[in-house]
Amino acid sequence: MTIFYHSHFLEPNFYSQFMKKFLLLAIAGLILAGCTQKEQDNTSIKYDVRFPDAAHNEAEITLTVSSLAAVPVHFTMSRTSPGRYALHEFAKNVYRVNATAGSGDTLKIERPDLHNWIVPKHDGTVKFTYTLFADHADGTYSGVNREHAHLYMGAGLPG
Repeated sequence: MTIFYHSHFLEPNFYSQFMKKFLLLAIAGLILAGCTQKEQDNTSIKYDVRFPDAAHNEAEITLTVSSLAAVPVHFTMSRTSPGRYALHEFAKNVYRVNATAGSGDTLKIERPDLHNWIVPKHDGTVKFTYTLFADHADGTYSGVNREHAHLYMGAGLPG
């Protein structure tokens, strides 16, 4: 554990200046990462999130990946939260999983373990749809109800 005891950490503007610089660097990094990804391939990734049954703490999520060249396609749900070392096994809150091709045909899904799904064949587009149970909104888990939706990326969106 590190304890900072230096006078400039106590100044009121220190944290706001630090956060502004941090956010600018983070945004610049995301923009550069996005540009690099687009230069490497033409793969398109789109999330569609809906809440048809928010009263039961559910979100319906569709991840559409198009212009795919690689077969098979792997979808992986995070097992841990960034900065924490405990296993959370976020995939335990995912069910009603299905995959369709761009043509609308149902695709076969293999599940080698709790947090991975593999679509072995596709036509260049995969729509990966699932229901996320989210009843605990905090810094680690997602929460959905009739009044709000708090979606923590690591706990609900595979990559």
